[in-house]
Amino acid sequence: MKRDNAPRVLKAVVDKFGIHLAFKEGRKGSRLARHSVMQYYRQAKNWLLDRLPQHREAVGKVLVKKGQVLERYCMKQKCGNFVKKIPACTKKALKQMMVYLYSNGVTSSD
Repeated sequence: MKRDNAPRVLKAVVDKFGIHLAFKEGRKGSRLARHSVMQYYRQAKNWLLDRLPQHREAVGKVLVKKGQVLERYCMKQKCGNFVKKIPACTKKALKQMMVYLYSNGVTSSD
């Protein structure tokens, strides 16, 4: 990923993944626990930043801030204080985003 908009694309993909985790239902039909959501989010974020170290400086702080927002949301959903406004991102949509990211992330001129 050597395009000018690569940090923006990376932020969007991680943000959509966080939304997917926040609304994902577990085996028993209830949403995932806050600790599980945050662990999955951190693992995905760190994996992407390890794979794309050139963007760590540009997106590192933004992704940490998004993680904090996600954690606050997960704490509120247990109390029932949050109103669901965004539909969950499906696995199919996540796969499409990743395919788009990989297919358009590098050009032949790079």
